[in-house]
Amino acid sequence: MGLPVVTVASGGLPIVESTVGGTPVTEATNGRGVPVTKVVGRPGLPVVFETIGMGGGASADPNFANVVFLWEAESLVDVKGKVITPSGTGAISTAQKRIGTSSYSVGTGGWNTPDSPDWDLSATNTTPFTIEFSAYQTLLQVWEILLHWDITKSWWIRLDGAGQVRFLASSDGTTTFSMDVTTTGFGFTAGAWHDICIEKDATGKIRFYRGGVMKFSVTPANSVFFAAAGLLAGGNDGNPNGYIDHVRITKGVARYASDSGYTFNATPYPTS
Repeated sequence: MGLPVVTVASGGLPIVESTVGGTPVTEATNGRGVPVTKVVGRPGLPVVFETIGMGGGASADPNFANVVFLWEAESLVDVKGKVITPSGTGAISTAQKRIGTSSYSVGTGGWNTPDSPDWDLSATNTTPFTIEFSAYQTLLQVWEILLHWDITKSWWIRLDGAGQVRFLASSDGTTTFSMDVTTTGFGFTAGAWHDICIEKDATGKIRFYRGGVMKFSVTPANSVFFAAAGLLAGGNDGNPNGYIDHVRITKGVARYASDSGYTFNATPYPTS
């Protein structure tokens, strides 16, 4: 008879398989309820699982101190304590989900969270950042998916309704866009979840990844974002068929910085 299979979650917590006979499966969690992998253990002996994966997942995040927003859309408060306020018919929904049990349906409105210096991501042409989220549309339409935008302008991420991502920014807070980039070949489609990452490294290069694959890159002449521009929000632009999940914004760090891409891990982001 083979050794029993023990299912554990990351975080280095020991578990003991004590059943005699057969090959039972025992599941444990690390407080976040994230099953990670299966390992083989000897009956009655502890099994410790240390780490797994990259680009998200349950292992500790060396850049967690730089994370300014982390929202898995399981509630209306992010991991950092920022309160999300729905607008219109926007709401947590189980109709679609990328990771966990729910996502956020933008409905007829969207969502927002109060202004904070945390949203001022790009003070210079060489200030790095990483913006990550998963998005789903039942029909392709224009979607103001994530923006730091008010009476004054800062930065704005839009799905253009034709499978591309448009990224705009103002360096002076006026209506003039000092940066206006639209991808080519990005390949956003309806009826599927897409894991999107927009990242700027210390050279000023901005990479657009889908599912960990770099689909487009550009080095704008001016990638400074105006500070103090109001709410962080997600709108709908008249499009009630969008869902967002698995959102993380990291300020001051380009997490991947690779034309070769990275391995996307479809587990909740680490919270420490």
